[in-house]
Amino acid sequence: MANPFPDIYPDGPDGWQPDLKELQARDLSPNGILQINAFDPVEQFFAKGSWKLLSGVEIGTTLRGHFTTNKYSTTGFSLFDYFIFPWTGLPCGTGDGVKTVFTIPAKQTSAQTVKDNGGAAGANTILVGTGPDGEDQISFTTPPANGHVITIDCTGRRRFTVLYVTEVWSPRWSGEADIWIIELEFIEKVN
Repeated sequence: MANPFPDIYPDGPDGWQPDLKELQARDLSPNGILQINAFDPVEQFFAKGSWKLLSGVEIGTTLRGHFTTNKYSTTGFSLFDYFIFPWTGLPCGTGDGVKTVFTIPAKQTSAQTVKDNGGAAGANTILVGTGPDGEDQISFTTPPANGHVITIDCTGRRRFTVLYVTEVWSPRWSGEADIWIIELEFIEKVN
């Protein structure tokens, strides 16, 4: 996916606050009874980041430029969780009998266990940071069979396709610290 969010660690007062929320809405039905509208049984990624102590280029060009370009996006953009967590069963693709390289939806991975159709995978090597957005990749010596699903259990910074929650760029001035603070919120794009 093109145009990943800049990899500048959130150092603001609230830092990085990831959250996995169920994709649902609670409201009142026409007759006034509380109802829960569950759209999808998956957990949706939501995060808030705040930045301070950024250079003029990081604020004005990098973060604001990305925000301005993507604030109305309906396709989303890649964002890597800033925390390193263990993940199980991350989908990397489906074999076609020819393809040997599969992109892991994460970077800075470790403790990798690659699976081919749920079982042990053939000989493979992890390629660090070689994916389109800097993700790690799996390179197989022999291509996985046609239709075989490739997954990985690993620890790392998972990639999510997200949208900006807000459409307004609103940095705030912290007079006490004499710095600008940028706060941005992201929500996972769910098909």
